[in-house]
Amino acid sequence: AYACLKSRGFSYYIQTLCVSIGCHQTLGGGGSPATKPLDMDLGPFVGDEYKSGRETECARLVYNFRTRSWEMFCIDDDCLINGNRYTGEEARPLSSGDRLTLRGVECYFLLPVGATQQC
Repeated sequence: AYACLKSRGFSYYIQTLCVSIGCHQTLGGGGSPATKPLDMDLGPFVGDEYKSGRETECARLVYNFRTRSWEMFCIDDDCLINGNRYTGEEARPLSSGDRLTLRGVECYFLLPVGATQQC
């Protein structure tokens, strides 16, 4: 794995260079999931603004080859890095040990032991 998102309840091993993160939604009360696939599903989302079919992705982790580092794009306003709220799709660099809060789910971004931010 390239990196890991670790929480008390889960460990998600990042095995691709781009990971979409979000919550699935149920449409029409029938319990069918939204059609957009997510790499990391944080579970069902309950909220009026998402019932209209709005995209359920809240963040995207991407490896930047130019800077040789991982970055996070905060797609909606329910995204925090080390307690700081970011909005818009501007890339935010990540370091091993950063605390991420994505739609209320807290986890840590971790690089493999011995890896540095600049490979």
